[in-house]
Amino acid sequence: MRNTLLAGLVLWTANAGSEPHAPKTGRPCGALTSAPPSLTQVGWTSPDEAPDWPALRRAAGRIVGVTTKEALSNALAQAQPGDYICIRDSVRTVDWSGFRTTVDGTAERPIVIGPETERAVTFTAERPFLWIRVTNDRYVVGGFRFHNFGHGVFHVRNGADCRFTRLDMRNVGRSDPHAWAWEVSSGSARTRIDHCYMTELVKTGRFNVKDPAQEPLSTGCRFDHNTMEGLMKGGSTFCQLGQGDFLTNNRADPSDNGGQWNLGVLFEYNYINSIKGRYGEQPSVKSSGHVIRYNYWRGGRGVPKLRQCHRTRVYGNFFESLEKDTVTPLSMNGSNLHVYGNIIDMTHGKADCGIRTLMGGFLRNTAYPQCRNVIIEHNTIVNPNGHFKHASVVANFSQALTRNHAGCENEIWRNNLIVADTGAYAAPVSVVVTSPVPPVSLSALNNLVCGSAAPGGLLTVYGTNTVTGDPRLDHAYRPAPGSPAIKAGASIGTEIQDYYGRPIRGRPDIGAVQTF
Repeated sequence: MRNTLLAGLVLWTANAGSEPHAPKTGRPCGALTSAPPSLTQVGWTSPDEAPDWPALRRAAGRIVGVTTKEALSNALAQAQPGDYICIRDSVRTVDWSGFRTTVDGTAERPIVIGPETERAVTFTAERPFLWIRVTNDRYVVGGFRFHNFGHGVFHVRNGADCRFTRLDMRNVGRSDPHAWAWEVSSGSARTRIDHCYMTELVKTGRFNVKDPAQEPLSTGCRFDHNTMEGLMKGGSTFCQLGQGDFLTNNRADPSDNGGQWNLGVLFEYNYINSIKGRYGEQPSVKSSGHVIRYNYWRGGRGVPKLRQCHRTRVYGNFFESLEKDTVTPLSMNGSNLHVYGNIIDMTHGKADCGIRTLMGGFLRNTAYPQCRNVIIEHNTIVNPNGHFKHASVVANFSQALTRNHAGCENEIWRNNLIVADTGAYAAPVSVVVTSPVPPVSLSALNNLVCGSAAPGGLLTVYGTNTVTGDPRLDHAYRPAPGSPAIKAGASIGTEIQDYYGRPIRGRPDIGAVQTF
């Protein structure tokens, strides 16, 4: 359930552990249809839950007009709950930075820093100074452009229930190679970042983890309806969910026990287009309790990577036409992961493989937990032109960076639909065992495979009750009448949704879309 405050402005939403709502109509369909995919429900141009600045001004306790840097500093120092600090259109393009909040808003009367007219004001700053540091609760900030900005735009620390919306961030961090465009760190629960546009950044942003024993985590945050695209300038092109100082300083390994890493970020309805950075992980995940759903990845190499990730669900996402044979649309290492109802279509692209589980971590010479209790089911992978370098789905045990890893345990690949003529290295469904650590309790059940390995393929199809034949998918990735996928899946223990948000029950169809 969502709480709506101040004339339709959604300030925060329930955390990632809540029940999902069904995806909206008009979500992207993909490369099998002659019409281009609809983008009406994803990305920063979506009208869904977008802010209404005139309504916010009308509901404000008072409007504080700002035309100078000094006036904005004074307005923040003297702010009262319910203020709308309005940066006037006459400001246009200015070199302003170095602001800080001092007063809390309230649940009924947040403090708003907003525009007179959305995107009329552009902030620039050659100096490596942050635009604003938020250390108080219940702020709404948005409606501005940040172009050619020397440092980051905002950092929230110990500021809960804040929202950052309709920010246009381009070429941010140009004076500081270590600058994040945005950062949410300790004690900033239920922070929401939505309807923002991000491109040409040194680093995108992160929900940072310090030391859970010393500082509270920023739990229940939401990152939604954002657009990230274009060339990212630095090597770290991540939107990070939980990767931060605590991890990169080698201080500890995230554990699946005790919930100390349970950030619970809801990552949904984002459009990630043609990311071309060195790593391209959008998002990179090193924590627990997340939901990654209803996002659209298109082109480039910006894909999610779940590194030491626990208790996380990934469903209802669409991947289309990636362009690098070293990129895997979905790769994961962790425990209690559930991946279902996703569509991966490489008809006009190429990738390393479709879905991969792997051993090993990110930091060398550090022990990481094994990949265990992972269910990958009801996904559709389309690769008709041999554009995967390896197999379509891979349970991979060759990625150990040290020799002390246990094998993957309790891993299930079930009811996935694979249309794939793979490259020269692999058959469509493969288990790769090139390290000395064997798999433990891995099963592949009732997957449909249509395709074959290229001549000389090195690996083998793995699984039981494998269904073969043309699934006869229509433009919506639905099996047409007579398809061998219909009612051929294994029964599942818990109810999940297909790609379009409809419940999967009983003896299901194989694949991400059910016929009903």
